[in-house]
Amino acid sequence: AAGVVQEGKPGQALDALITNAVKLKQMASPVRDVDVSDADSAISHMENVIKLRESGSLGIRIGIPEFDVCLPQGIYPGHFGVLLAYPAIGKSWIMAWLAVKAWRAGKTAMIFSLEMTEEEVRDRIYTIIGNGYFSHRKLSSGNVDLEDFKRWHKNTFSGMPPIHIIAADSGAVTPSVVQGKIDQYRPDIVFLDYLNLMSSNEKADSETVKMKQLSTQLKVLAKNTRVPIVAISSATPDDATDMNSAPMLGQVSWSKQISYDADWLIALGREANSSVLVMIFRKNRHGMLGEFALDVDFDKGQFGYIRMPD
Repeated sequence: AAGVVQEGKPGQALDALITNAVKLKQMASPVRDVDVSDADSAISHMENVIKLRESGSLGIRIGIPEFDVCLPQGIYPGHFGVLLAYPAIGKSWIMAWLAVKAWRAGKTAMIFSLEMTEEEVRDRIYTIIGNGYFSHRKLSSGNVDLEDFKRWHKNTFSGMPPIHIIAADSGAVTPSVVQGKIDQYRPDIVFLDYLNLMSSNEKADSETVKMKQLSTQLKVLAKNTRVPIVAISSATPDDATDMNSAPMLGQVSWSKQISYDADWLIALGREANSSVLVMIFRKNRHGMLGEFALDVDFDKGQFGYIRMPD
């Protein structure tokens, strides 16, 4: 690495250093053991779980009946969740909505955005928190009363945890970079927008290999840090004329490894010019499958719950 720096290539040196550090950590990572017949260990664990549940710290609950029934522990530490949809459905908006839900529950959220600038994501967060107080179009174009905004911001964020937004160019974010930001900010939940614009820790010969490596590395990262990671993934349609319905599990773009590694996967669908966004659990390692819908107004940042017919 030092030789590469001397050659005037600090970026390559940093990449090599990160890759070697990841390999070293993989070799040195401790494994954990538990004896099923050890009653004291089991009771100690259950006592801790009960304390977490009673304090509201067991997992992040969303407040949507079907969502919380399907994930009875909430979005739990170590979970790797995936939001799957075709383009222009509202994936990034739903991710921001989930981040605000976590924030309202007193959790520190961290969002990686590879599609939008940090300011664009922040405007969406403000719009959702405002819940009709702002027009997203006006807010993003600077058409606001600054004194009113200052008062709103002070009243809204006083005593609340931060929401960290990290924006980067496509390919600049790897699981190692995510690990570094987790170490820096200690978030309670991480959102990635989106997988297809990230890179794996090691160089890959193809997009399929990259996505396979990336998925596994993110799952391991979530488990090792005990921080839930929720990532957006694009879908590959079987029928190019249907880009509105919720995709199936096997339609994850580039690598099915994403669906294998995910603890839960929610597919999103929305008909053209419709405000109704359908969310369907296609996989759930920790509970039942279910579905629900939201009546969304992206400009006002409002997401109304719609109970699906039995």
